[in-house]
Amino acid sequence: MVYCGGVAHRNQRLEHKSDVTGAAVTLDMAGTIELARMLQPDLKRIAVVAGTGLVDRYMLSLFQDVFKDYEGKLELIDLAGLPLDNLLERVSRLPASTVILYLALQRDGAGRIFSSSATMKMVSQKARVPLFNFIDTALGYGSVGGRMTQIYAMSRKAAEIALRVLSGESIASIEPTVIRDNPAMFDWRELKRWGIDENALPSGSIIRFREASLWDVYRWWVIGTFSFICLQTLLISLLVNNLIKRKRAEQEASRMRGELVHVARVSTVGQIGHNLAHEINQPLAAIRMNAEAARHMLGGVAPDLAQVREALDDIVADNKRAEGVVQRIRSLVKRTTPVHDQVDLNRIAAETIHMIEADAGSKGVTVNLDLANDLPPVHGDQVQLEQVALNLIVNAVEAVSQNQIPSRIVTVKTNREGEESVILCVSDTGAGVDQITADRLFEPFFTTKPQGMGLGLSISRAIAEAHGGSLSFASSLPRGATFCLRLPAVQPETRNTQQEG
Repeated sequence: MVYCGGVAHRNQRLEHKSDVTGAAVTLDMAGTIELARMLQPDLKRIAVVAGTGLVDRYMLSLFQDVFKDYEGKLELIDLAGLPLDNLLERVSRLPASTVILYLALQRDGAGRIFSSSATMKMVSQKARVPLFNFIDTALGYGSVGGRMTQIYAMSRKAAEIALRVLSGESIASIEPTVIRDNPAMFDWRELKRWGIDENALPSGSIIRFREASLWDVYRWWVIGTFSFICLQTLLISLLVNNLIKRKRAEQEASRMRGELVHVARVSTVGQIGHNLAHEINQPLAAIRMNAEAARHMLGGVAPDLAQVREALDDIVADNKRAEGVVQRIRSLVKRTTPVHDQVDLNRIAAETIHMIEADAGSKGVTVNLDLANDLPPVHGDQVQLEQVALNLIVNAVEAVSQNQIPSRIVTVKTNREGEESVILCVSDTGAGVDQITADRLFEPFFTTKPQGMGLGLSISRAIAEAHGGSLSFASSLPRGATFCLRLPAVQPETRNTQQEG
């Protein structure tokens, strides 16, 4: 025979017979009462609950022996042997500074049979004070806790002994085992219900039924999400910082590009400066001559006022002519913020040729102008597009001026390419460009001129691309070169809207 469930006194050694062995436990009612006193410093009373069954009465007898040590220290409220209904009514009216010690209740005073654990739960639910017990299998049915008799440990030990016997080991060689450890064990839910601080529990206490917090349940989700958010925030910060730096570098690059564009304009104007000065001097000299003639006529006895008026009109016309030349030079050399508007390429071509006409004539170069009728405007900055035209025409004039043959011709032509584009081409009859040079024409600082800066064509292409267009090169037949500026044409509906605006 292998038994399971004996109750031994704390220091008792179980009797060992040759054909009987097993596992028993110890009860620690006194330890449970001391736990209640520790957790309830103002404790004055213990209400004891027990039934009328065999186990119920045995547990009550053990309690009565233990309580002798507490007589005079704690008041006893005897609730043993009551019918269940009366018991529940009594526990609902217990005074403060009281705890319930639940022993066992398998049969009530009316003779009804119950599950002791289920009855404990009903008592706990009705009670106005905490309930303590000392059997670990009943923890979780409304008890705060206690010094627990380990029924689970005893059952395991008894099962181990049974397996040893079944495997052939002699019972006579197996001593009975007593589970003497009664750990402090508590129900987390009841601790919260009665406001008992976990820090007040004895060291090493076992807490069961702890409800997992959101942190416990979702800890790794929270950590992962937080880490992802931090990483994402870091990446966004780096991207924003990089974007700010890139924008700053692009503002800066635009400023430097503007400076280079301005330098290139000044350089181009400088190349034709001598002839521009000559073009200004001509109207100035005419103004002087007409002024002297008018003064001479007015000094006569009978001045011819009609001739004087004619001389003054010539002075006004020459003044406007000089003013126009100066204005064109100023528009090219001054620093201006780009202003995009509708621009007429025919007008740009004509005004640019007028500006370099004197320079071309001094070099024996003929400039022909072939303008398309009804050319749609383009959208862009007039000064920058004038610079592109001026660069191309000045380069063409220089290229043909080196010819040893009389045919020194530059042709400036505008035209449409379908409905979407407008083109301005500058062709010359110069020596042409070899393939190696052609591959590098648009590189910054590449030049074939002894005094050149190598910026004209690279800046011209950058301006063309900034306007949504292109600047290309092709060899002309039978000789020379052609550079073409292509720009998007302003569509009729857009043109009308802007004009109305």
